Amino acid sequence: MDRPYTICHILSSLNGKISGPFMDNGAILTAASKYGSLRQEMKGNAWLYGTTTTKEFTGHRKPELPGEDSFVPPGDFVANNRFLLYYVSVDTKGEIGWESGIFPIRGNVSHVIEILTEQTP
Repeated sequence: MDRPYTICHILSSLNGKISGPFMDNGAILTAASKYGSLRQEMKGNAWLYGTTTTKEFTGHRKPELPGEDSFVPPGDFVANNRFLLYYVSVDTKGEIGWESGIFPIRGNVSHVIEILTEQTP
């Protein structure tokens, strides 16, 4: 299996936040435009966000889980690689309520990959 080429590319506020009201400030438009241009130049094909940012993108929707008797096979699940873009969500507590495995973000359609742990409820 090919290993991913990883670039850490972050647009953040002065206090280190990567989302929130500062994104609505008109002064951020130049930085946000340059951020998008750089992302396109680097030809990234995946987004990685944590729980807090993803909750904002999904409207803080809660997950609808099947009953406790549902079976989840042990081990890793390897996503289909037919997509051009991937939305990787780190959600160790299982707090994100996805509507589907496809997520539109910033004009692109991405396949969702949810990173969970064995301790995730």
